[in-house]
Amino acid sequence: FFKGSSPQYNMMTRLKSVPPDPETGISQYYIPSVSSTDEGYYQCVVADQAGVVIYSNVIYLQVVDNYLTRVSPKREDRLLLSTARLHVLNCTMPDSNPPALPRWFKDNVPISQDDENMFVSYGAGAIEGKNINIGDLVMFAVNFAHTGMYTCAAYNYQLEDGSNQIDVAYYNITIATSGVIGQYTSQEVIVSQLTVNVGEAGYLFCGGIGNPAPETSFVKTSPDIPGLLKDPSRLVTVPGSLTTEPNNYYAVCKVGSSYYTASLAVVEPLINSVDSVSFRNEDTAPIVYYTDQDAPPLNLSCATGTGSVAKQWFRNGLVWNMGDYHETDLTSGFNLIANDVRPEDSGVYQCKAFSNVLAVYRTQVLCVVKKLSIETVSPSLTVYQEGISKKLVCTLRGSPAPIMMWSSQNMPLSDTDNMKIKHNTLIYPYTTTLEIRNISLANTGEYVCGAYNSIPPYNGKARWEDNVSATIALKVLSPVNVSSPLDTVLSFAGKELVLTCTTYGEPKPSVPQWRHQQILLSSIPGVREISSEEYDQGYVSTLRIYSVSLGNQGNYTCSSWNVVNVNMTSTIRISVPVISPIVVSAPEALEIEQGVSEQITCLATGHPLAKTVTWYFNDQEVTEGIETTALEQTLTSILTVTPQSRANAGIYRCEASNSYGDNYYNDNSTVIASYVEAVTIVSSVEETTGVYGKSLTISCTASGYPLPDEIVWQSSGYLVQDSNIDILSTIDRTNTTNNLISQLVIRDVKYSDERIYNCSASNFFKGERRSDVDSISVIVEYPVKVRTFSKYAYNNKGRAVDVTCEIEGKPPPPKINWYFSGYPGQDITQSQFHSFNIVQFNNVMNATLRINELSPGLIGDYNCSASNVVDGVRYRDSKKVNVAIVKRVIVGVLTGIKSVPKGTEANLTCSGEGVPPPNPQDIQWVFGDTVLPNYSLKYLMETSEERIYKINSVLRISDVQLEDEGTYTCRFSNIDKTNSSYMDEKTIQLIVQVPVEVSFNSTDPVQLYEGETTTLTCNIFGKPAPYRTTWVRSKTGEEIQANDMFDIRQTNSSNEEVITSFLTVKNMNLDLEGSYECSSENMLSSGRVVRTPAYQKILRVEDVAVVAKSISVPGVVGSLSRIVCSATGVPTPGQITWRYRSKNTDKDILDSDQYTITQQKFYDSSRNLYTKIESTLTIKLVRWSDRGTYECSTTNMVKGVEKTSSATTILNVGYPVSINTETAESLQTLLGNQVGTLSVPLYGFPVPTVSWTKDTDDDDVSDDITSLDPVYIPVEEYSGVAQMTFPTIKLTDAGRYLVTANNTVHNRTYSVTFNLTLEVYFQPVITLEPSRQIPEMTSTKIPCTVSSYPPVSYIMWIYNGTDLDLASSPNKYGVEELVVDARGDMAISSRILVIKQARSEDEGRYTCKAAVLITDRFYYATGSVDISVVSAVVVSTNNVNVESTPGMELNLTCTANGWPAPQGIMWYFNDSTTVLQSSPERLIIDSQISHKQIRSVIWIKALTREQMGKYECRSSNIVLGSLKTDKAIITVFEEQMSGVEQAISSKEMLIIGVLVAIILVVILGVTLLLVFRHRKKRREKEEYERLKRDVAPRPNGADSTLKADRERGGLIQLGELDPSQPDKPYTEVEYVELDPRVYKSDYRNKIQPMPRRKRGEYATIDSRGGDSADGDRLI
Repeated sequence: FFKGSSPQYNMMTRLKSVPPDPETGISQYYIPSVSSTDEGYYQCVVADQAGVVIYSNVIYLQVVDNYLTRVSPKREDRLLLSTARLHVLNCTMPDSNPPALPRWFKDNVPISQDDENMFVSYGAGAIEGKNINIGDLVMFAVNFAHTGMYTCAAYNYQLEDGSNQIDVAYYNITIATSGVIGQYTSQEVIVSQLTVNVGEAGYLFCGGIGNPAPETSFVKTSPDIPGLLKDPSRLVTVPGSLTTEPNNYYAVCKVGSSYYTASLAVVEPLINSVDSVSFRNEDTAPIVYYTDQDAPPLNLSCATGTGSVAKQWFRNGLVWNMGDYHETDLTSGFNLIANDVRPEDSGVYQCKAFSNVLAVYRTQVLCVVKKLSIETVSPSLTVYQEGISKKLVCTLRGSPAPIMMWSSQNMPLSDTDNMKIKHNTLIYPYTTTLEIRNISLANTGEYVCGAYNSIPPYNGKARWEDNVSATIALKVLSPVNVSSPLDTVLSFAGKELVLTCTTYGEPKPSVPQWRHQQILLSSIPGVREISSEEYDQGYVSTLRIYSVSLGNQGNYTCSSWNVVNVNMTSTIRISVPVISPIVVSAPEALEIEQGVSEQITCLATGHPLAKTVTWYFNDQEVTEGIETTALEQTLTSILTVTPQSRANAGIYRCEASNSYGDNYYNDNSTVIASYVEAVTIVSSVEETTGVYGKSLTISCTASGYPLPDEIVWQSSGYLVQDSNIDILSTIDRTNTTNNLISQLVIRDVKYSDERIYNCSASNFFKGERRSDVDSISVIVEYPVKVRTFSKYAYNNKGRAVDVTCEIEGKPPPPKINWYFSGYPGQDITQSQFHSFNIVQFNNVMNATLRINELSPGLIGDYNCSASNVVDGVRYRDSKKVNVAIVKRVIVGVLTGIKSVPKGTEANLTCSGEGVPPPNPQDIQWVFGDTVLPNYSLKYLMETSEERIYKINSVLRISDVQLEDEGTYTCRFSNIDKTNSSYMDEKTIQLIVQVPVEVSFNSTDPVQLYEGETTTLTCNIFGKPAPYRTTWVRSKTGEEIQANDMFDIRQTNSSNEEVITSFLTVKNMNLDLEGSYECSSENMLSSGRVVRTPAYQKILRVEDVAVVAKSISVPGVVGSLSRIVCSATGVPTPGQITWRYRSKNTDKDILDSDQYTITQQKFYDSSRNLYTKIESTLTIKLVRWSDRGTYECSTTNMVKGVEKTSSATTILNVGYPVSINTETAESLQTLLGNQVGTLSVPLYGFPVPTVSWTKDTDDDDVSDDITSLDPVYIPVEEYSGVAQMTFPTIKLTDAGRYLVTANNTVHNRTYSVTFNLTLEVYFQPVITLEPSRQIPEMTSTKIPCTVSSYPPVSYIMWIYNGTDLDLASSPNKYGVEELVVDARGDMAISSRILVIKQARSEDEGRYTCKAAVLITDRFYYATGSVDISVVSAVVVSTNNVNVESTPGMELNLTCTANGWPAPQGIMWYFNDSTTVLQSSPERLIIDSQISHKQIRSVIWIKALTREQMGKYECRSSNIVLGSLKTDKAIITVFEEQMSGVEQAISSKEMLIIGVLVAIILVVILGVTLLLVFRHRKKRREKEEYERLKRDVAPRPNGADSTLKADRERGGLIQLGELDPSQPDKPYTEVEYVELDPRVYKSDYRNKIQPMPRRKRGEYATIDSRGGDSADGDRLI
């Protein structure tokens, strides 16, 4: 199968084949999943094995959609519409094939095209190659008759039977009245009030705004209106049968869970005395009014009949107050004229004309169409912290009511748990609200509110569509969140441990830090590595420990922070218990021998440590010979093995286990114990005999344990490796001990096989290799063999000749026989003519027959013969030697003269015969006087033996040339026994024939300018001599004769073998250009005639000339440009080269990514050559730097001189205006109250014209900002910057700016626009109240107000340079939440610091620090206030009453504390108002202790009774403007003493008193300690006795005996059983902790009562201690 109608198409890769049916031969292909791209022609082609098509057929595949599921309305499926508005229901049918056909239904009834209130507009189009149909249902003026369910149905014919597929989309539409929409019960509920005439129908409406809309229904009417509540919807029809009694009706409407009232008034119509009334104009077609700039004033007119009538205008069923409309009273009617039409003017207008007998109405529907615009977008402040909820609101104007939606990141938004969308299309202007609840970091991004509306073609107007959008950027700040996939990671010792934590927050948090047991970790090469991978909102940090040990267990923390929780560190804790599974290790193998004990050591390591090691032998547990010891984390077990026989060899296994929690680990190690025995080897024989040509087998046997792997055969120190020898190994298992048998098999015994063979084997015994060796000697017997040293023997006549033969055999032959061919069958015996000699060495004998005197009768063939017996068989052999008399060599040749053509091979042959025969190495060939080499590229000498004494020699001469012609001599020689040399030679004449050769002096064309003359020289050579020379013009094919254009002449050499012919061409012109042929012939000796031509070309030359196609070429940056250059000339010009020259550059241009150079030659068929070449330089992507001069040049060679020509083209580069996207910023930020500049970098040449406009109200009317003096500043010739400078940046300068730039490049105008958004920010400014004083122990608030834009990210407080930790001092400080408000252009943020119960230590400088995030950068501001804590003065003394004795020294001290500092201390004595002054008898000493405290001391050196009395100290300070005073009184009186006391000084009494007090304290302490110890022992004894009594055995058999675990210790639970419920456990339990270290001591003093258990709780008795005799028993 091929796709398409031609086999040239590639095979369809989507076509999958099914193997052909073997019976029918049908091949099937299928497409796995058909798509629209598979539609088209397919060709089925059947071909034979040779590729010849024998059948083909074309199939067309039409792809249709099996299901039509693409019918989709563009609006919600539930709509609440306002009356008198234009509304369009949209329905599209994409992705169907064939295209679907739409049809509209209302309440399942087809909508007719003749309906006055609505019509269907059909359209068609394509989206991404798919056909679509559009069916728009247009309602000109929505009224209550439109209420119902609308269905858009689409169908297409798809199936082969003609049936179709149908899909539908539904609209549920409810119509609301727009008349008297003014009674707002709440912000989101609308109800109507209606006044109707008697007999007229009306409508009541009650509805709510929301998405989805709240449930609404009428629940009650009063008085009852028949049929009103049959359809309890939110829209009801008032019948026309109502009367004025009662006058007022009302209906109760339920919206959600609230109730509202809609009222209805029925009135009588006004009756006037007018005869008649009628309307002339009955045209009621809807009026669609477009509010564009050229729209004429709206004129609604009613033309009445004759007579005077009363008139009244109604709008949407209510009497209408004109407003901006004007009424004109005309004789024949009345008009409504509007100059400013707004969308809210849409509606149903009625002009009512009535008289006393008749009232008529004329209705006109007005549909106002206005371009959509977004009026406001709020909020403009878009930086929030997580957790709050915020509403984003867009306010829109336009008509008809738009479809509104929200999107983010190019995805539409819908209602979710934390995101609610509400659209208002009832109240104009319209609003759409996106409420984001509980904002999180995921909500950061741009939110787009968009709106769309449309009107199909109507009354000649084209289809009208409009859409707008606005963007709100939301930035969310989030504290750091640290998370980890696991809170516990179980790790294994020695393994790699990887811990991961992820942090995120906004702004991005700090790089995470890792701690282990509170210790900060860092990377250590080879030990651990800490790495953090950064992503948009945080880090993924990894702690990698390469090899875990027990020291790595514990808790790991990962922490991070950011400015939102600057004083907080978010931490994740990961617990890492380290487990070391049990690992058992033991030696892998053990070798044992008879009677020797061996120990096997097994080590078990791990955490926790294994309790024991279990041994197994051949899977049977071993219990004896085991010794186990434990040390730290290793358990060592030693098994001793004493083998008695091989039965002790086998598999030993040690096994251990440990566990941690629910994790159980087990490991084992296996030891293979092998019985060992050193190797021994024995050969089968010591010596053996083999027969030549037959096979021989020898063997060796090796034993040992373990059995050797192989037996190695060696001979003379080398391994036996011979293709004739096989080595076979087998294991003999017939005995209890296995043996290894190796056989060496010599398949065909040779002489060389006679030698000594060593067999060796080895095995490992006790860790070392043991070996053994044995040897076998092999003797070879073989049949006799006779050899001779030469085929002949010779000497001079009468001399002796020796004939020798060599005989070899084992055993040696007993006899050697000689035979002479002259006497066949007779042995030669010893005589005067013959003698014998035999020499033997080992198995070889040399036998020599001497012919004593050589004569003709003794020459001939002599045979040497011998025999022996091998393996019972006799073998015989003989050889022949020819004996001759010396004869001198004679040379003969095949021929004396040989002729060969030039260039062929010549073979010269001769032969030489003599006794002895000539030595081939001594044969010589001589050419002239030169001896030729035996082998070279030219000569090759070959020899062959014809018979014993005759040798042939051939000289091969390759590629014979004239210089090879001459005499060749063949020379042979031989030497007799006396070293006499004999030589003979013969000669051969070689003649070389040359076929005629024709040539010109030069093969290059002869170049001539127009009118020049030249002579062509033709050189002719041949042997035999050439004859018949001719000239022919190739152009005409005619032989040239001498005339006015040509002259011909010829010269011959003396031997006539060389001829020179001359052709003179006169007065060169284009006709004489071409090729000329010179030819001649001769006849060779073979009779073949050879004619040879030669050709010479004449060119009429032209110097090269280069021409540029254009002097100047336009170029546009970013586009392709071509420069064309051509060159003419003869000979053909060479390749055209390009060079670029500019002011600063001079370079060659080659093919590259930037340039492509193409060359094209033009062939002149009349001259048979290329005369023109054209080159095109393509600049693939023109750059500004490409402008300049481009030179094309080339050359041609004319008469040996290089001719050069060039041409130039100027590339004029224009730069279409464009935005420098690399540096252009679509969002620019400027700080307020400063000079600011907006910049847009541009490219363009000529210099572009730039204009700026600002769009602030979305009404397509741009603000005039030319007063800001926008400028264009050139940077380079082709680039610059468009700038606009603001003298002082204000928030109103923020907005969207449109920069338009234009320039004209090569008569084409280019334009570019750039949308630039300016965001204005204001750095934070802090306002604080002035420094102040506050009373001590009162609370105060310090408000910090920050003005900025956007609002602050955070506000923090600093006390005396240190950050306040408000969270850790809740009783000392408080802070009110951040409050953000708007004031003008600024966001006003405030945060109040509360100081609770201020104390003096709270004094200091409080600094408020605010941060504002502006374009990913924080701007800070600080402000400080000094707080002073004031307190009223407090006066105090160290003693109120002072007893003293006259004459004693006395000190009275008074201290005053307060802030501001007290103003001194004044002393008064005995209520006197006079201030005491310092005197020598009574000194007053004042001192400053601190800035808040002063002290005053009265020092009386010797007290008198007059100085005793009441002393008052006073002090004061000013607190918050008022004077504060305090005082203290000290009374000094005389001390009454006894007689003894009077005898003792006061100092001595003091010392004695101190000593007595110390003694009494010591006595009291000892007494109390003894009493305490006594009472404690008594209580312990009483408790012990009580326990013994309480836990005594019960009659019911309950064993209350408690046992302690003597090894581990434990917790003993003691208590009583409830007698009323004996089956329940102890009701009261006390715990006794047993210490195993003192277990065997008396536990009467070890019982420590613990907190009692509650009644009903269970207790457990641990009785694992058993009832053994050595266990203590607690009763």
